[in-house]
Amino acid sequence: MNDFNLTTRDHQKNADEIANLRFVRMCDVLPEAVQWLWRPYIPIGKLTMLQGVEGVGKSWLLAALAAAVSRGHGLPGDSPRRLDSVLLMSAEDGLADTIKPRLERAGADTTRVFALNEPLTLDDAGLQRLETAIGDHHPLLVGIDPLFAYTGLRLDINRANACRSLSTTLSAIAERHRCAIVMVRHLNKYRGHGDPARAGIGSVDWRAAVRSELLVGADPSDPARRVVTHSKSNLTPLGCSWSYEIRDNGFTWLGESSLTTSDVLSAQVSTSEERSSLSEAEDFLRQVLSDGRKESRQVRKESEERGISEKTLRRAQKRLGIIATRVGDPYTGQKWFLELPESVCNEMVKIENLTASYPLGG
Repeated sequence: MNDFNLTTRDHQKNADEIANLRFVRMCDVLPEAVQWLWRPYIPIGKLTMLQGVEGVGKSWLLAALAAAVSRGHGLPGDSPRRLDSVLLMSAEDGLADTIKPRLERAGADTTRVFALNEPLTLDDAGLQRLETAIGDHHPLLVGIDPLFAYTGLRLDINRANACRSLSTTLSAIAERHRCAIVMVRHLNKYRGHGDPARAGIGSVDWRAAVRSELLVGADPSDPARRVVTHSKSNLTPLGCSWSYEIRDNGFTWLGESSLTTSDVLSAQVSTSEERSSLSEAEDFLRQVLSDGRKESRQVRKESEERGISEKTLRRAQKRLGIIATRVGDPYTGQKWFLELPESVCNEMVKIENLTASYPLGG
């Protein structure tokens, strides 16, 4: 009897919940055109992801976006618009020594740019405070740089449901206040093996949650030049790529670029793999020369057996400051020997002492 009553109550509760769901006939919905902060790259009322490796110029691009909004200037390929306010959240740079100088060099009207000046975690309370701030300042652009500096330790960025909970709330805030929220994200160390869908840190659902995604990277033919590509769009066809430079006098757009997302990401994957190979070569030299100097020819032979190229080995020798010494009589034959510099030896001794003091599993 009790089981039956419990089941009946559950059915009634489910019926009440279903009755409370809101539905609308689609014939009663008035169509709305998508509005743009930068067509077709950054939609208003939606989430956009801006991603790239560290130090490539993502924050500079965000500053350029803030400058365009605060001055009413048109962004590349788009028309000028009315000037508006900007709200910036930047966890990695100081406001006085980095953010403001960067904004000024990008040409922003800093009277229209508001920056968060305290720690904030995007939990329930933090999201409420963020929405209140957006309601107070009415920004057209909200920049969160980087996103995961504000998610807090309790949110697992690799779990899809945790990602969806936050992204859904941010999306609702953007829609309610008719602003564009641009979230900055770093790439993972594997760069998604060239796949933009898997190149960013955290769950792939972060990418699924945004309506547009931009990828920033170095131009393979000119490392001083940066390229921003349109790597995802749910609202329009993908836009063309644009290049820019960060010069002493500020941020400068250079025009359209023929490079694609695949081009830029592949170059970053190659750079990552090159750094990994170089690190492997350095570790090899530390190991093979740890007992003292060794003949160069023998070192080269062992490195080839490990698949380390001669070019990478030479770069590793230069980075470590390996000492090369020629030994022998020039008439009867000479040999080159390699040895670690004193600074590297001292570093290795410190590591060994530290390991001995705190052994694994101790």
